[in-house]
Amino acid sequence: MRILKSAGVIFLAAALLFSFGGCVEEIIISVEAYGDMSVVYCDGGARYFWGSNASYRTDSEDPAATEPEALTAVSGLIDFACGQEHTVWLTNSGLYMSGNESLALAGSSTSRLGSARRLVGSSETALLSAEAGSEVTVIDISTADIVSVEAGDAHTVVLKSDGTVWAWGDNSSGQLGNSSMASSDTPVRVGSLEGISSISTSGDGTSAAVDMDGGVWIWGPEATAEGVEILSAPRCVSGLEDIAQVVCGNGFRGAVKLDGTVWTWGQNSGGELGLGITDTVISSPRRVELITGAISITAGAHFMTCVDSDGAVWTWGQNDKGQLGRNTEASFDPAPGMAEGLEGIIGVSSGLNHSVALKKDGSVLTWGANDSGQLGRQTEEAYGAPGKIKSFKASISIA
Repeated sequence: MRILKSAGVIFLAAALLFSFGGCVEEIIISVEAYGDMSVVYCDGGARYFWGSNASYRTDSEDPAATEPEALTAVSGLIDFACGQEHTVWLTNSGLYMSGNESLALAGSSTSRLGSARRLVGSSETALLSAEAGSEVTVIDISTADIVSVEAGDAHTVVLKSDGTVWAWGDNSSGQLGNSSMASSDTPVRVGSLEGISSISTSGDGTSAAVDMDGGVWIWGPEATAEGVEILSAPRCVSGLEDIAQVVCGNGFRGAVKLDGTVWTWGQNSGGELGLGITDTVISSPRRVELITGAISITAGAHFMTCVDSDGAVWTWGQNDKGQLGRNTEASFDPAPGMAEGLEGIIGVSSGLNHSVALKKDGSVLTWGANDSGQLGRQTEEAYGAPGKIKSFKASISIA
């Protein structure tokens, strides 16, 4: 078994072997959904992506890929994250970023866009083959003890092994958590947080962290009955304890307790909290009553998914683009229900309006929005029911 990370979610999964086209079989270590794109990461650093090309800025001139395409391998991969238009890699040799010049490389002096370069250290060692004329320079932060990375639309957050959290980039919604609203080109510490075990952030800057005692800390935009409150410094959430995981959507948050129950709070106009109601805002955490035995959860822009101990997938919230995977025309559902035809699921990751799931048998399934080809089904048509990506031929291999 391997510990995998899925858009801020930590879950256990079996290693899987797959063949891509005529390539040698490789071990899948994770499937990921970010924004309008999807990625498969393989043992040894090989990567395959489909959907929007904005985050990766590959050599392809096409704005989107409707089926999996191979990307240059990244060696020594530890963690990774994608924002709306940028990608962050943490490797055993440093922290790297690529993508949109004005968003991705906040924290460094940049000239032209290019493939990823090392942003930390004494030199600008290229990680990937650089495009002609592309340049980036390094930022001043040590990566020797960074253990996790997260990315929003225009900011980046990292967790260090000493339990502190650091961030840089846009700070217009308090997403840097440093008691300021000023954006920063260099990493700043998020409040006085310490003893943190995991972090999560969303595109709009809604952020959260779990500490070693199972408590939850939040910063960034916070939905209230009076409107959006900007939390420019971390605040502890009262009433939550024994938390194993926390995730963030746009204006709402969710948490899984060690006992397998799920708790949500925040914006709820589309039923994204799974409480069976569509009150505008729920200001304090409430239990999602229908869910037991939760293993992991993910949050899209305005919907959520949950994998339970039986390998079933539960969904709730917005469904105008098929995000719930239930093959229904309802535009939303505030109550949890099972995604159609899914069993034996070991991990799910959600992007803005789509999801990717990995089965025990090695199948990769997708559903939801598909305007950028993010479902990998050789079309840009949305699908309200999960379907396999036919490019992948998988076989099980327990590592």
